[in-house]
Amino acid sequence: MRSLWRLRVCRQLWFLLLGSLALLSGCAAVPGQAPWGSRVVFTPGWEQLEQATVNALKDPLTWGPAAGALACTVGDLDRDISAWGQEQQPLFGGDPDTASDLLLAATGGLYLGSALLADSGRDDTRARNKLQGLGLGLTANLTTAGLSYGVKKTARRSRPDASDHESFPSGHSSLAATNAALFSANLDALPLVPAARTTLRGTGYALAWGTAWARIEAGQHYPSDVLAGLALGHFVARVAQDTLLPNAQHAANFDLQLDRQRLLVTLQRSF
Repeated sequence: MRSLWRLRVCRQLWFLLLGSLALLSGCAAVPGQAPWGSRVVFTPGWEQLEQATVNALKDPLTWGPAAGALACTVGDLDRDISAWGQEQQPLFGGDPDTASDLLLAATGGLYLGSALLADSGRDDTRARNKLQGLGLGLTANLTTAGLSYGVKKTARRSRPDASDHESFPSGHSSLAATNAALFSANLDALPLVPAARTTLRGTGYALAWGTAWARIEAGQHYPSDVLAGLALGHFVARVAQDTLLPNAQHAANFDLQLDRQRLLVTLQRSF
């Protein structure tokens, strides 16, 4: 009963978020911004790809989870957290497997909803721009799925429940992270007040991390599996955005500068 109630709450929350997004944006354009999807380039150069890779690796939502995954491999931390999550099930008790599917679908729904709501220009170019923008998202999702599957087959790590040898990395987590990052980028194309944009952006990432934790409670993955998946998914989304959408702005990025006297760390944010 408790599990069914939580799943219903997840569904209602998803519809509420999509409805709020539609009401807040109103499908209007952001002043001074190019139509959504109009600047997508599917034939980037190698220099663009190289710089995009560097930017993605510097993103805290890439190296943060990756560092966390590495930390979980120390001692028995990975297995201890996994065992505790399966036993206690503090968030998704009863049916965390279904919860992870719903949360993953929610991140995909938020991305698709934001893509459809974003203004793509005039009648004669709107369809082309919309397809180009959706093509970027499809490319990112397919790349994430392909890389996740390839690493699974190479690593062959047994799942906590011993059902198979495809534990590392978590495919649910990687796809959720990709869609959360794509959704975050799309919010910059919607005419939202800063507070609404920040709240929605945080909600998208919270759904991705909720997806990851649900996989732990379900006994499908260890913490290092889901953290690696989150890092992989965000990395792919950032590379896709920076490569296929030149001069893209992102919600947060760290910049490290080292000289003889000090190490300067700056956090750049765009809203």
